[in-house]
Formats: sequence, structure tokens, C-alpha cells
Amino acid sequence: MLLCEMHLTRLFPVRIGADAYRILRIAERCDRVVLTDRRAPRTRLVKQVEDDALRHVFLSMREPNLALADLIEEWLPHLSRNFALISGAGDPHGAPADRQAMAPV
Repeated sequence: MLLCEMHLTRLFPVRIGADAYRILRIAERCDRVVLTDRRAPRTRLVKQVEDDALRHVFLSMREPNLALADLIEEWLPHLSRNFALISGAGDPHGAPADRQAMAPV
């Protein structure tokens, strides 16, 4: 039996603005991170590599309508190469305690 690490997408802290998020877990492995939150500032784009090296974009879905609108209207027009889009999701019932997870493959 093989074990692999589950890549968690939840970012913290929540509900104090997109500038407050710590870019961790799978998001820190991505070339671009699009952060969203319900409080101001509501969006933030973090470029972790130069445009010519872009391969992976992490899209925070804490505020999904805003995230998708900003991605389509603000950031996609400036990208000139193919990339993989990875999305996270907010927990509508609040964030439970963070934990490490292992899952069989």
C-alpha cells in the first residue's frame, strides 16, 4: 500500500483581508496565488515567479464570485501561456483546527 500526502488548500488567517493570508501548503508551490477574502482588502495577487516561468495558479475561493471575476477580467488578459489552475475552498461553517492528513492511494 502506498501513502501520499494530501495537499491542503485552506489558508489562514481568515476574515481579516486578503493581505493577511500566509501562503502555505499547495499554494506556496504555485507560481501565482490569487487571494480573496470577505473583508478588505478583498483581493491580492502574489507573483512568486516571473511571467515567463508561470505554470501553476492557485485561486483562493474564500470569496468565489470575486475570485473568478478578478481572474477573468484582471489577470487572465495579461497571461500569455498555458497554466494549471488549482483552486481552494473556504469552509462555510468556520475553519476547524488544522491537521496533517495522510490518505491511501
